[in-house]
Amino acid sequence: MKKFLLLFAALLTLGVTARAADGDEFTVDNLKYQVLSEADHEVSIKGYVTKPEGDLVIPSFVSNKSSRYFVTLIGSSAFSDCLSLTSVTIPNSVTEIGRVAFSRCSSLTSVTIPNSVTEIGEYAFSGCDSLTSVTIPNSVTYIGTAPFGRCSSLEEILVEEGNTEYTSEDGVLFNNGITTLIQCPGAKKSSYAIPNSVTAIGRDAFSGCSSLTSVTIPNSVIEIGWSAFSGCSSLTSVSIPNSVIEIGWSAFSGCSSLTSVSIPNSVTNISHSAFSGCSSLTSVTIPNSVTEIGISAFNGCSSLTSVTIPNSATEIGISAFNGCSSLEEILVEEGNTEYTSEDGVLFNNGITTLIQCPGAKKSSYAIPNSVTAIGRDAFSGCSSLTSVTIPNSVIEIGKYAFSGCSSLTSVTIPNSVIEIGWYAFSGCSSLTSVTIPNSVTEIGIMAFSYCTGLTSVTIPNSVTKIENSAFFVCTSLTTIYALPTTPPSSSNDSFRHVPETAVVYIPKGSFKAYFVADGWSHFTDFREMGALDITLSESNISIEEGETATLTATVTKDDDVTVTSETWSTSNPEVATIADGVVVAVGEGTATITYTVVDGYGVPHTESCEVKVSSVSAIENITANDSGAPAEFFNLNGVRVNGEALTPGLYIKRQGGKATKVLVK
Repeated sequence: MKKFLLLFAALLTLGVTARAADGDEFTVDNLKYQVLSEADHEVSIKGYVTKPEGDLVIPSFVSNKSSRYFVTLIGSSAFSDCLSLTSVTIPNSVTEIGRVAFSRCSSLTSVTIPNSVTEIGEYAFSGCDSLTSVTIPNSVTYIGTAPFGRCSSLEEILVEEGNTEYTSEDGVLFNNGITTLIQCPGAKKSSYAIPNSVTAIGRDAFSGCSSLTSVTIPNSVIEIGWSAFSGCSSLTSVSIPNSVIEIGWSAFSGCSSLTSVSIPNSVTNISHSAFSGCSSLTSVTIPNSVTEIGISAFNGCSSLTSVTIPNSATEIGISAFNGCSSLEEILVEEGNTEYTSEDGVLFNNGITTLIQCPGAKKSSYAIPNSVTAIGRDAFSGCSSLTSVTIPNSVIEIGKYAFSGCSSLTSVTIPNSVIEIGWYAFSGCSSLTSVTIPNSVTEIGIMAFSYCTGLTSVTIPNSVTKIENSAFFVCTSLTTIYALPTTPPSSSNDSFRHVPETAVVYIPKGSFKAYFVADGWSHFTDFREMGALDITLSESNISIEEGETATLTATVTKDDDVTVTSETWSTSNPEVATIADGVVVAVGEGTATITYTVVDGYGVPHTESCEVKVSSVSAIENITANDSGAPAEFFNLNGVRVNGEALTPGLYIKRQGGKATKVLVK
């Protein structure tokens, strides 16, 4: 019994004196703490139970059970978004203020940083819109990126004398040598001249200085950091000196009053989003030194009317000129080895990839026959575009390719296309119907989302998968022709916000499969329909200019299926025309001849033939008595043609023992 009592007493003593482990968490008076070092009795503030309001006094030490701890760190995001916090007192025990610790505390009017603090993390007080002044103590040896960025009422940032790393001049924060401008306060006067000693403008240095109208950058500056002037919405002019070799990501993004900019010859790279959202920018000069134009570099420059790509440019990022709604042409200097411009549209040098169509492009556009890929965002935001012809050469329609083409009413996707990218036609609110070709196996995420005018869609036999939200918010979709016997796999979001009452036409015998399938169970009205198939006599034809060829179409169908219309069409009438199955070769190139049958259900069925036309010698107003040796002319049936002038057409010309085929125009 005595041994048991001794053991119990030992266990009880152990329980009382047990110490917390590093990383343990506890809460005292609404604040959450985490043990940084049990040995040194140090904790950080992690956050709170309920958002503090008014005046906050942070304790220098805190007790947990039988232990006391010094509060040495205000942790990352500890008080971010405390919108009703008006003042904060930081104790002398704190040595570090973590990243975004007080960010977006929009009512915070004052903060006292004690002499114990050595580190202030990046964006620690960013977005504190009511803060008017702040003093950095001489103890601070490290300041992260833009600790007071977008503090719109901040008039000055002061630094105590004796600080070995930082200094303040005219209320602006610099490193001690005044070679790096770290932070300009948000309420800085409208005009500012950067000191001549500065070589680098730091990341987010002027970010959100909405009153700044002009800034003078001295010839000493080499680097303009990421987002350096981002959101300077009143900035109307800026001169970038020839000393600058780097313009960082988003450096001038959102400078909505900036009207023109001249990029110096020292710059080789216009970084990602460098001038995005500069909605008043009407002109920009890109020098021959530039080799790379980054992703979204001029995205949303809605007043830009023309731009010229220098011959030095070897890389242009996706969406570089996306959202430039006034842009009429993108030109490329002669001699560029990577890019070219045709009719104001930007292509790669082989005209196989359409990179960017300018936002103010005419309402109708025919993509060249050489194009195999329509790039990401290629037509995105072309709000005036009503119709586009996609040639049979195109294999891929990239992500966001036609996103936001709100006036697009008609688009024919050829059978050559095997991939329709994410969001490809998202927001094409005037598009009323679309037929997806038999070559496509998957319909990408959000591909036709927000096509609010879309009333019918045909999903071909080839489709096996419909990705998430492919037809999201297609609120007018009333008819779906689903041709696969096995329902394409889809999620419950694929047809979200599509009317449940939409009629879904499906192949005979597939009702049960569709009725229970994921995604398809969204619908209630399934109607089975008979089969119809088309066969063409030829799938490929090669002929010369002026020649003709005949195509025969055979339609096989179930007895209960009716045919309401049969039509022939050509993808390029400048190459080949079609009438009643007779193909006429017009000019050199490739065209797709398509035979379309619409059945009694309203389903269009198509089959296509590719026609390649080669050129022949062309002459105008030639006569049988042309100069030189006498020439004889014969029609294609071998009958000699007489007369001083030949009518337009294709002939065999024999002259000097040589026979050639010629086209008389």
